[in-house]
Amino acid sequence: MMKKFLFTLFTFLPFLSLAQGTNFISGDWDSILKKAKAENKIIFVDCYFEGCMPCKQMDLKVYPDKNVGDALNKDFISFKTDVFKEDIGKRLSRKYGVHGFPSFLFITPEGHLIDQSSGFIGTTKLIDYLKQILELNKAGKFKKYTPDLNTPYPAFYDNAYMKGIRKVSADTVNAYLSGQDLFSEQAFNIINNFVAPDKYGEWFITNKERLVNDFGQNPVRNYMISFMSQLSKKYATTNSDKEFEAKMAEVKSVFIGDEWDRFGKIFIDGYFKNSKNAKWYIATLEKSGLYDWIDKGKVVSEVLPLVKDDNTALTELKKWYNGHLEANAAQYDLYNAAVINLYLKNYKEANELFAKAKSAEKVWGITDNDLVALETAIEKKDTVTFKPAKTYKVKPMMLE
Repeated sequence: MMKKFLFTLFTFLPFLSLAQGTNFISGDWDSILKKAKAENKIIFVDCYFEGCMPCKQMDLKVYPDKNVGDALNKDFISFKTDVFKEDIGKRLSRKYGVHGFPSFLFITPEGHLIDQSSGFIGTTKLIDYLKQILELNKAGKFKKYTPDLNTPYPAFYDNAYMKGIRKVSADTVNAYLSGQDLFSEQAFNIINNFVAPDKYGEWFITNKERLVNDFGQNPVRNYMISFMSQLSKKYATTNSDKEFEAKMAEVKSVFIGDEWDRFGKIFIDGYFKNSKNAKWYIATLEKSGLYDWIDKGKVVSEVLPLVKDDNTALTELKKWYNGHLEANAAQYDLYNAAVINLYLKNYKEANELFAKAKSAEKVWGITDNDLVALETAIEKKDTVTFKPAKTYKVKPMMLE
């Protein structure tokens, strides 16, 4: 009898509870809107798809958290939808131009979009974000999107979201945009989804404040990331270091919180990867203040072969190791410091550092053959044929 009672109870519960944390409501969109209106709550939509790793991590690490659950259950109606399998998932994605996952939508009971974001968000950041959403809602600050989910779009856009057919010619897209107000939600979503950043990137930068205000920081930021990736290649071919730095300064305001700590490094690393301008790389990353010691260790391994004959650059790299070669220094730090001194022709210091590296605990990237090669290079004072191993501490992958 008890088993039958429990089966009946859980069958008719209107929500899915993730480990006693967040209660996700099930039902059609109209019923979600009605419930939100009746309870005077904001709708929180998690747009996901099966196989999305960051989406799964939200389910495993974030939504079960008691503090997250308390915050969402108190002031929000939480709703999950698969963007590839469920009609409402497709319609919401179509409406707001969703193309990063998971994506999060905050919608009023009347259908106004308060904000949207994408990507894994940890517990602390999500709770802070929810507080911001409540403040925006209280102030009546909504995005420019109309409440109507059926806003008309051209066939190629509808096909992309409703049928999964994204193949469309640039001529078709450009022909549609040529007659549109670029500040309309349709034009914004189409540019963001179908147009390479090199065409509208400068327009985005010029109008970034208005676009953020109208459509949200996250989609504008994502477009800027793609644009800067293209610029890193374009400017690198002409060694336009200053121009690239100027563009970085222009887009920086679009990044909020600690986002610039991550993406600023990605832009700098990207430009170096394309330009191989090691001197610029060393000077710029030091000036940026974005790189910690682990980051710098990786940089050293990348640039050493490029600056082996540049005493100015080598001397700057050597300074980095001040305070990092204590008794318990890692083998990769001791090895790279020894290589720097070899190239500077400080053979005695190079040999002392090598001896410490040889007796240090083994690390990734340095084999016994690598150690023999370095020892031989120091003994023979060979800075020409010696090729250093690429070794550094690998940072664990971070979702946010």
